[in-house]
Formats: sequence, C-alpha cells, structure tokens
Amino acid sequence: MIAFIAWTPLHIINILNTKQTYYSDIKADLYVYDEFNGAHQVYQNLLKENVFQNVYLVDYKQIGNKFSSKWNVLFNINRMIKLDKKIDYDIIFTQGGNYFLKILFGQAKKNNPNVELKYIEDGLATYLDVSLLNISAIRKKIMNLINPYSMFSAEITDYYLYEPKLTNIKQSLHLNRLPTIDAGSMLYEQLKRIFSLSLNETNLSKSLLFLDQPLEIGGLQIKEDRIVNLLKKYTLHKKFIVKLHPRTNPKRYGDEVEIMNTDLPLELCFLAYDLKDTVIVSCISTASFTPRMIFGLENKVILLSEMVRKNREFSTEDEHTQKVLVGVSEFRERYQASGYQNVLMPANKKELELILKGE
Repeated sequence: MIAFIAWTPLHIINILNTKQTYYSDIKADLYVYDEFNGAHQVYQNLLKENVFQNVYLVDYKQIGNKFSSKWNVLFNINRMIKLDKKIDYDIIFTQGGNYFLKILFGQAKKNNPNVELKYIEDGLATYLDVSLLNISAIRKKIMNLINPYSMFSAEITDYYLYEPKLTNIKQSLHLNRLPTIDAGSMLYEQLKRIFSLSLNETNLSKSLLFLDQPLEIGGLQIKEDRIVNLLKKYTLHKKFIVKLHPRTNPKRYGDEVEIMNTDLPLELCFLAYDLKDTVIVSCISTASFTPRMIFGLENKVILLSEMVRKNREFSTEDEHTQKVLVGVSEFRERYQASGYQNVLMPANKKELELILKGE
C-alpha cells in the first residue's frame, strides 16, 4: 500500500501521472488538502474516478496555532483527519515538507519502520540547487532525537521528474522520468473530469499573457508592477493580459490592465483554454516551463529573470533575490542546451522590445 499527499492542483496532475505510469497495479490512498480553490469538488470527482483505494479530504484549518502545530509534529499528534491507528504504508510520496506529511509519515513509521519517502516534481524547486525538505541542521537533530519516527530521519529514495537530465539534485541515483500528458490521452481526459473543465471560448489567440506571482510573500524584492507597465508600453500592437496568482489582490495592477477571468492555475488553463498561439511572459514562474515539460506544447515563452536581475529598476541587490534570479536563469540555460528552443531570455529592456516587435 502506498500514499500520496496533494495540496495544489499541480500536485494532483503529477500524482496521477506517477501513479498511472509506475504504480498502476498498486493500491494507493490519496490525501487532498482542502486549501486550494475548488478542493471539495475535486475531492468528490476523484472519488468517482476510482483510481485510489481511498481519497481523504484533509481540513488544513485544523493545523492549530504556531505552538500547537509544532507540538503535534514533534509528537506525531494528528488532529486533522481520522486515521486508522494501524495504518501501514510501504511508500509515502511528497512534493515538499508539508505539515500533514510529517504527521502521516510518523504514524506510518510506527507500524512499518521500513516505510520509504519518495519525491514527485513540484515545479522549479526540483531543478534548482535548493533543499527539497528545508529544515535547519539543529532543528533536524532535535526533531530526530525527540521523535524516533520523524520524517527528517528518512532519506528520499526516488524522484519522479519530467526532465531528470535537467535537475541539480545531488542524490541522483534514482531519477524516474514522467511522460508528457498528450491532448486526448486517457490521463488528459481524466484531468478534465477531475477539475470539471470544458473548453472556454475566450479568445486568447496571439495574445501576450503575463504570469503574476506574489513574489513578496517569498521575500523576493522584485517590482512586478514596473514589469507590467513596461510590457504594456511594448505591446501596443497586440492583446496584453495578466494571469493573476490566486493570492494576488485583483486591483494590484489597476483598471487599465486586462485580467484573465479565471482562478485556475496555469497548468489547468492549458486544459481549459486554447493557448497554442499565446506567448507567455514571466519573471521567474515555474509555469513558464509547464507547457513543454508537462504537456509537450511549444508555446513561445519570454523569461525575464536576467533582465530583472541586471536592472535595479526591477530588483534590488538583496542576496536572496539575486540567488533565485540566477538559479532560474541557469536552469533556462540547461533547458535550452538540452534541445528546447521555445524559452527566450532577454538580457535587457532593448532585447525585450526587439523580441516583442518580432512577434
């Protein structure tokens, strides 16, 4: 028996791909956090698909306050969902250091000391030189000392990625490739049912779609409002649309910017809209690479990480900000070196203007 945990729509996409590609005959449970838009309906639709032995909806609001949540993780106390105390999993899959994962893993390890931890791709973090289970060495040592079933005593044994050759993961002995999800395939149609999607007739043909991100939440000092103003200035001859992140204030860019009328993440927009002629622009969004890596689509993408990194009009010299920008730019270089030519990366405003004029 194996278990998966999802707290975003992208997780569900990649979990289903992993399950059906590598574990189609293995009984599995799926735990769905109810913190993303439409989670309750997605949960109901997943039940109808009969892919998993059990599908559980986890009430993330039961995490508790700052103190109690840490106490619960430290001592494997579960207050979020009713679980069988004899729960027994051979493998638990994750996309990062989720709160409920830590508790589930601890409870599973009590019953099966050999339970494995495996990792499924969750955007660019998988490909950049970062820690996938971010925790300080001191905190990890304390956790493992107090809690013999701590998830942090485990090592990730396998990775499931769309482009294993592009990753910076040092423990690269067990990298498994996920296939692209082609239009019309069984999984493609299944995802449309799970997310209750039908083709939206909104005309986005030959438009420029900017992917907004709440970068300040992650502590990044990047001025996206100035980037949007520049794009508006350079795209007077074509339709310019902003795709807002779900956590972004709808009024962030004022009334003069056209906003894409959807709360779907971009990954699902490719299932719900005709975006084949749409040019995608972003600063550092993981979704810039989604069309090609997940769905095999060849949308032209303009990645602004280098222009933003070099120009104090758009970013500061903050060390964390610069490190992230460098990491994204370096990944794009590896991406292009592997043979993909659809992501353009202007080094300055003049290069960006020339690219947009050439559209």
